[in-house]
Amino acid sequence: MRELALSGAIAIGFALVSYYATRGPSGGELGWYGWANLVYGVAALVIAAAFASRRARGFGSPAARRVLLPRLLWIIAVVVVAVGLENLAVRFGGRLDWTTDARFELSPATLAACDALPGPARVAHFAEGNDPRSRRTRYLLQTFEGLGCFEVRERDVDSAHEELDWYGVTTPDSVVVELGDYFELVERATEGSLLEALLRLSGNPEKTLYVAIGEGEGDLRDSGPNGYSGLREALAGEGYVLKSLVTLAAREVPDDADALLVIAPQRPLHADAQASIQRYVERGGRLVALLEPGLDSGLAPLLAEFGIDVSPGLVVDGRFADLEGTARGTGLLVSAYANHAITQGLKARHMSFFPGVRSVLAARKPQPEDRLGPVVFSSREAWESTDIEPARRGIEPRRNDEPLSRFSIAAAGQYPRGSAEGRLVVFGDAEFASNRWLRALYNVDLILNSIHWAAERETAITLRPKVLTPDHAPLPPQTTLQMLYGVGLMVPEFLLIAGAIVWVRRRSG
Repeated sequence: MRELALSGAIAIGFALVSYYATRGPSGGELGWYGWANLVYGVAALVIAAAFASRRARGFGSPAARRVLLPRLLWIIAVVVVAVGLENLAVRFGGRLDWTTDARFELSPATLAACDALPGPARVAHFAEGNDPRSRRTRYLLQTFEGLGCFEVRERDVDSAHEELDWYGVTTPDSVVVELGDYFELVERATEGSLLEALLRLSGNPEKTLYVAIGEGEGDLRDSGPNGYSGLREALAGEGYVLKSLVTLAAREVPDDADALLVIAPQRPLHADAQASIQRYVERGGRLVALLEPGLDSGLAPLLAEFGIDVSPGLVVDGRFADLEGTARGTGLLVSAYANHAITQGLKARHMSFFPGVRSVLAARKPQPEDRLGPVVFSSREAWESTDIEPARRGIEPRRNDEPLSRFSIAAAGQYPRGSAEGRLVVFGDAEFASNRWLRALYNVDLILNSIHWAAERETAITLRPKVLTPDHAPLPPQTTLQMLYGVGLMVPEFLLIAGAIVWVRRRSG
């Protein structure tokens, strides 16, 4: 029975490790691995205790006390030290965060927004009794308050009827953020939603971003999984005023354009449109192009003029399975970033997901003073395929004699022309910024930072709060952690239980 009790204690310990390492300030789930360990651990301890109670008469003997008392004192000492350290850390504002994505720490974007405030924002948290969501929200608000970002007051929804009507609060656990004469209602408080409220209240410096339309480009008004309304909302929150540019009708890109965004044209842009975009970049304009594999956007000749070659093939990495409907090997998880302002803060542990991407090569400098280079790479185990249409139907691309190599899948260039400087950012995929994939991993950081860099807003480049995206993301940070704790921890757990059983039996023998 000692072996059973020890294995139960180990199982409970691993359940707690998996829970605390995968949850964040906005809450989390124990997961199947944690629940399995918790149920087994409790059951094992109960069964072991039941059997041990039958032999409890010997516990009061002097020999039993000599064995049990030192161990009991050790347990009490460990608990006292642990509680003491926790209280000491709380008193001095310390916190240990060993999670992969530092989920118990505010993101750089949130810290920057707090620093930019003229003073603490006034925050009212409308809580309801024993609602567990209120405890999580209260913890998150205390984190903001500790930075001097918020002044928080707790309000009971049962007694604050006038305030509820004034602010339009309809659900418990809502948060109202006030700055000056304006307020924002946040019905589901997460770090990301509070950051967006702060940005709207503080008023970001506005930039005008034109979005090309007319040739079947991605629709920023479409809220479906293949639409780009999420990107539109993210850009608006970052201070961009979005305007449409009908490329076929416009003779020139307007002078008030801080940047032009082209998302996956389904048909080639007209020659006049290509010429107008080229003139725009040459006079100091900025272009961000998201190009889908297998689609002729008509931009390839224009990009070649600026030293960027776009391959018609599909980059394949056979190490990756058929993630969320992509053909095997075509959905790429990438973690190799060039040393560029766009990728500031992105390290090897910050993965992005491209559900089908072509290579984009910074091939040559048109003029000696131009600067261009890659931004994002595939792994070194990738190869190129022309089986694009079969891949869209879920058929794995065939590999013949194609060599394995590392491919650049995004590139950026700077083109000084007189007193102005044109900028280009080209991605070999557009779907990574669609509603389905935008919040997967670090996709949103990659696309927004690329637009910031193109529009010469380098100070806005940052890493944003991560969110749970169980419905659409193949492997968001939290899911990858749950996979680690659900599979990766099984091996050490089983080894530890086996070792403990062997140790107990040898001590008994």
